Amino acid sequence: LPMNQIKTLKPEARRMAVRLKKVIRIASQIQENLSSNLITKVELDLRLADAESALEYYHEIVEKQ
Repeated sequence: LPMNQIKTLKPEARRMAVRLKKVIRIASQIQENLSSNLITKVELDLRLADAESALEYYHEIVEKQ
């Protein structure tokens, strides 16, 4: 991407990262309170891993700029 496009996308990416952090925090709290439904726990764990991976990717990109 051209540098001017990156500059215009950065604020939106930051907002998305903040929202993603909140979702991860809330989902982690919910996960702690789940009953013994193993399938639900595994599904939530996988979704949390995906969200955390996306957030790490965001930080890698932002730190390079």
